[in-house]
Amino acid sequence: MIKQLQKLGAVVVASCALLGSSDALGQEATIYEPFDYSVGSNLGGQGSWVNVNSGDEVIIVEGNLSYNKLNASSGRSVSFVGGGIDPQFQFPQLTSGPAYFSLLFKVSDLAGLNESGGYFSGLAANSTSLGAAVWLRKAGEGFNVGFSKRSNSEVVWLNEVHELNSTILLVGMYKLMAGSGDDIVSFWVNPIPGTAESTSSYTSAVGSDLSYVERFFLRQDSNIKTPRL
Repeated sequence: MIKQLQKLGAVVVASCALLGSSDALGQEATIYEPFDYSVGSNLGGQGSWVNVNSGDEVIIVEGNLSYNKLNASSGRSVSFVGGGIDPQFQFPQLTSGPAYFSLLFKVSDLAGLNESGGYFSGLAANSTSLGAAVWLRKAGEGFNVGFSKRSNSEVVWLNEVHELNSTILLVGMYKLMAGSGDDIVSFWVNPIPGTAESTSSYTSAVGSDLSYVERFFLRQDSNIKTPRL
């Protein structure tokens, strides 16, 4: 993960990097999405993004996010809040080994987010089989980040309360194993870019396995589960 983190700019809500395994693709592959589309346009239907579900679109906005020790970000950002369409980025199918993704995100307004929260991002096998889910919930005037192996698995919440408008670097990993029910997910919150892979903020194998991984998703759940990002 050292090389890959050094290559990243800002991610999701600025740009998106999906890090594939050499076993599955025949070579190490990095997919970088800078959201370099027209401001005000819909994300879904552009590049490798397809839309799932219905409702409000995820919109391209001007500007991007940056993070200390990461290369300067390029391109633009996406913004969304509440319920709506869920864009999913398609990439070559991975059937074994680890798939990494990273993102920079910022919550600018809790909006109607409640203390149970909801998930807004992760990896998927298809439009409905979702894993490596990243969750947010209200915590006082700020929010907690949580994780689950599958979107319907038990959620584990980290204790740290993040302030609004703080930029968070998140790295996620879904490792496809040979057995049944033994796939592993790990997440790192605000790791130091360019250093050796540190102890994860969360690691778990609890939950059913994905058969493969070939999508990165953004999710607009509802007014009480999705804050303004």
